[in-house]
Amino acid sequence: MSQLTLYSQFNMRKPYLVSSDIDDVAGYLAEDGVRFEQWLLRSQTEEEDKQASSDIILNRYHVEIEQLKNERGYPFTDVISVDQAEDFAFARRNRFLSEHVHTEDEVRLFLSGTVLFYLHINARIHILQCERGDFLTIPKGVKHWFDMGPEPEYSCIRWFTSEEGLKNKLTGSYVAESTPRWESILGQPLCK
Repeated sequence: MSQLTLYSQFNMRKPYLVSSDIDDVAGYLAEDGVRFEQWLLRSQTEEEDKQASSDIILNRYHVEIEQLKNERGYPFTDVISVDQAEDFAFARRNRFLSEHVHTEDEVRLFLSGTVLFYLHINARIHILQCERGDFLTIPKGVKHWFDMGPEPEYSCIRWFTSEEGLKNKLTGSYVAESTPRWESILGQPLCK
Protein backbone atom coordinates (compact mmCIF):
# COMPACT_ATOMS: atom_id res chain seq x y z
CA MET A 1 0.00 0.00 0.00
CA SER A 2 1.35 3.41 -0.95
CA GLN A 3 1.86 5.69 2.01
CA LEU A 4 3.30 9.09 2.89
CA THR A 5 4.89 9.83 6.25
CA LEU A 6 5.99 13.38 7.08
CA TYR A 7 8.61 14.35 9.66
CA SER A 8 10.36 17.52 10.65
CA GLN A 9 14.05 17.09 9.86
CA PHE A 10 14.65 18.18 13.46
CA ASN A 11 12.49 15.42 14.99
CA MET A 12 12.68 12.07 13.25
CA ARG A 13 11.21 10.19 16.23
CA LYS A 14 7.56 11.00 15.66
CA PRO A 15 5.89 11.78 12.34
CA TYR A 16 3.38 14.59 12.22
CA LEU A 17 1.42 12.99 9.38
CA VAL A 18 0.89 9.47 8.07
CA SER A 19 -1.55 8.92 5.20
CA SER A 20 -2.44 6.15 2.77
CA ASP A 21 -5.23 8.16 1.16
CA ILE A 22 -3.97 8.65 -2.40
CA ASP A 23 -5.69 12.01 -2.86
CA ASP A 24 -4.15 13.29 0.40
CA VAL A 25 -0.72 11.93 -0.52
CA ALA A 26 -0.89 13.54 -3.98
CA GLY A 27 -2.08 16.82 -2.46
CA TYR A 28 0.64 17.02 0.19
CA LEU A 29 3.33 16.25 -2.37
CA ALA A 30 1.90 18.68 -4.94
CA GLU A 31 2.32 21.49 -2.38
CA ASP A 32 6.05 20.89 -2.75
CA GLY A 33 6.03 20.49 -6.54
CA VAL A 34 6.15 16.68 -6.53
CA ARG A 35 3.74 14.81 -8.81
CA PHE A 36 2.27 11.58 -7.45
CA GLU A 37 -0.51 9.54 -9.05
CA GLN A 38 -1.71 5.99 -9.28
CA TRP A 39 -1.97 4.69 -12.82
CA LEU A 40 -4.06 1.81 -14.08
CA LEU A 41 -1.55 -0.67 -15.43
CA ARG A 42 -1.99 -2.66 -18.63
CA SER A 43 -0.74 -5.96 -17.24
CA GLN A 44 -2.97 -8.03 -15.00
CA THR A 45 -0.37 -8.98 -12.38
CA GLU A 46 2.91 -7.80 -10.93
CA GLU A 47 4.43 -11.13 -11.95
CA GLU A 48 3.52 -10.45 -15.58
CA ASP A 49 5.60 -7.25 -15.57
CA LYS A 50 8.44 -8.83 -13.56
CA GLN A 51 8.88 -11.60 -16.13
CA ALA A 52 8.56 -9.41 -19.24
CA SER A 53 11.58 -8.12 -21.11
CA SER A 54 12.22 -4.37 -21.33
CA ASP A 55 11.07 -4.35 -24.96
CA ILE A 56 7.78 -6.04 -24.08
CA ILE A 57 7.16 -3.58 -21.22
CA LEU A 58 7.98 -0.56 -23.38
CA ASN A 59 5.62 -1.87 -26.05
CA ARG A 60 2.90 -2.72 -23.49
CA TYR A 61 2.96 0.85 -22.09
CA HIS A 62 3.68 2.58 -25.40
CA VAL A 63 0.60 4.86 -25.21
CA GLU A 64 1.42 6.12 -21.70
CA ILE A 65 5.09 6.51 -22.54
CA GLU A 66 4.44 8.57 -25.65
CA GLN A 67 1.81 10.68 -23.93
CA LEU A 68 4.21 11.68 -21.16
CA LYS A 69 7.08 12.20 -23.61
CA ASN A 70 4.92 14.64 -25.58
CA GLU A 71 3.46 16.31 -22.48
CA ARG A 72 6.76 16.87 -20.66
CA GLY A 73 9.38 16.69 -23.42
CA TYR A 74 11.29 13.66 -22.14
CA PRO A 75 12.97 12.09 -25.20
CA PHE A 76 14.15 8.87 -23.52
CA THR A 77 12.52 5.99 -21.68
CA ASP A 78 13.90 2.81 -20.21
CA VAL A 79 13.01 0.02 -17.81
CA ILE A 80 14.96 -0.45 -14.60
CA SER A 81 14.78 -3.82 -12.85
CA VAL A 82 16.57 -4.89 -9.71
CA ASP A 83 16.38 -8.53 -8.64
CA GLN A 84 17.52 -9.70 -5.22
CA ALA A 85 19.23 -12.67 -6.90
CA GLU A 86 21.65 -10.30 -8.71
CA ASP A 87 25.24 -10.48 -7.46
CA PHE A 88 25.38 -6.78 -6.60
CA ALA A 89 21.73 -6.07 -5.62
CA PHE A 90 22.65 -5.10 -2.05
CA ALA A 91 25.46 -2.84 -3.30
CA ARG A 92 22.97 -1.12 -5.64
CA ARG A 93 20.88 -0.28 -2.59
CA ASN A 94 23.79 1.55 -0.96
CA ARG A 95 24.35 3.78 -4.03
CA PHE A 96 21.11 5.66 -3.36
CA LEU A 97 21.00 5.93 0.45
CA SER A 98 22.78 9.30 0.67
CA GLU A 99 21.07 12.60 -0.04
CA HIS A 100 21.51 13.73 -3.63
CA VAL A 101 19.95 15.81 -6.39
CA HIS A 102 19.66 15.52 -10.16
CA THR A 103 19.93 18.17 -12.85
CA GLU A 104 16.67 16.90 -14.38
CA ASP A 105 13.38 15.49 -13.14
CA GLU A 106 13.32 11.95 -11.81
CA VAL A 107 10.22 10.31 -13.32
CA ARG A 108 9.13 6.74 -12.60
CA LEU A 109 6.16 4.42 -13.00
CA PHE A 110 6.49 1.45 -10.64
CA LEU A 111 5.55 -1.93 -12.09
CA SER A 112 6.61 -4.25 -9.26
CA GLY A 113 8.16 -4.28 -5.82
CA THR A 114 8.32 -1.64 -3.11
CA VAL A 115 10.76 1.24 -2.57
CA LEU A 116 10.92 4.11 -0.11
CA PHE A 117 11.62 7.58 -1.51
CA TYR A 118 12.77 10.23 0.94
CA LEU A 119 12.31 13.86 -0.08
CA HIS A 120 14.03 16.64 1.90
CA ILE A 121 12.00 19.79 1.27
CA ASN A 122 11.69 22.91 3.46
CA ALA A 123 13.07 21.27 6.63
CA ARG A 124 10.63 18.38 6.19
CA ILE A 125 11.36 14.76 5.38
CA HIS A 126 8.69 13.08 3.25
CA ILE A 127 8.95 9.28 3.25
CA LEU A 128 6.92 7.92 0.36
CA GLN A 129 6.34 4.19 0.02
CA CYS A 130 5.96 3.50 -3.71
CA GLU A 131 4.48 0.32 -5.12
CA ARG A 132 2.92 -1.10 -8.28
CA GLY A 133 1.00 1.52 -10.24
CA ASP A 134 2.54 4.53 -8.49
CA PHE A 135 3.75 7.30 -10.76
CA LEU A 136 6.23 9.77 -9.26
CA THR A 137 7.94 12.90 -10.57
CA ILE A 138 10.60 14.47 -8.36
CA PRO A 139 11.53 17.87 -9.83
CA LYS A 140 15.16 18.55 -10.66
CA GLY A 141 17.11 19.97 -7.76
CA VAL A 142 14.91 18.43 -5.03
CA LYS A 143 17.07 16.77 -2.37
CA HIS A 144 16.18 13.11 -1.98
CA TRP A 145 17.42 9.55 -1.53
CA PHE A 146 15.76 6.17 -1.76
CA ASP A 147 15.87 2.77 -0.15
CA MET A 148 15.07 -0.36 -2.11
CA GLY A 149 15.35 -2.57 0.96
CA PRO A 150 17.67 -5.28 2.24
CA GLU A 151 16.59 -7.67 -0.52
CA PRO A 152 16.10 -5.27 -3.43
CA GLU A 153 13.50 -6.26 -5.98
CA TYR A 154 11.53 -3.80 -8.07
CA SER A 155 10.97 -2.64 -11.63
CA CYS A 156 9.87 0.66 -13.10
CA ILE A 157 9.71 2.68 -16.28
CA ARG A 158 11.82 5.88 -16.28
CA TRP A 159 11.45 8.98 -18.45
CA PHE A 160 14.47 11.25 -18.81
CA THR A 161 16.24 13.85 -20.90
CA SER A 162 19.80 12.52 -20.62
CA GLU A 163 21.78 9.87 -18.75
CA GLU A 164 24.01 12.66 -17.40
CA GLY A 165 21.04 14.42 -15.81
CA LEU A 166 20.12 11.33 -13.80
CA LYS A 167 23.52 10.93 -12.15
CA ASN A 168 23.52 11.41 -8.38
CA LYS A 169 25.03 14.71 -7.26
CA LEU A 170 25.64 14.29 -3.52
CA THR A 171 24.63 17.25 -1.34
CA GLY A 172 27.15 16.57 1.44
CA SER A 173 24.36 16.53 4.03
CA TYR A 174 24.10 13.67 6.51
CA VAL A 175 20.35 13.99 7.08
CA ALA A 176 19.75 10.75 5.14
CA GLU A 177 21.93 8.82 7.57
CA SER A 178 19.71 9.91 10.50
CA THR A 179 16.41 8.76 8.98
CA PRO A 180 14.76 5.40 9.59
CA ARG A 181 15.62 2.77 7.00
CA TRP A 182 13.47 0.19 5.31
CA GLU A 183 13.91 -2.34 8.12
CA SER A 184 12.44 -0.09 10.82
CA ILE A 185 9.69 1.37 8.61
CA LEU A 186 8.47 -1.82 6.97
CA GLY A 187 9.42 -4.11 9.85
CA GLN A 188 11.52 -6.49 7.83
CA PRO A 189 14.77 -7.93 9.16
CA LEU A 190 18.11 -7.22 7.53
CA CYS A 191 18.29 -10.84 6.38
CA LYS A 192 15.97 -13.82 6.45
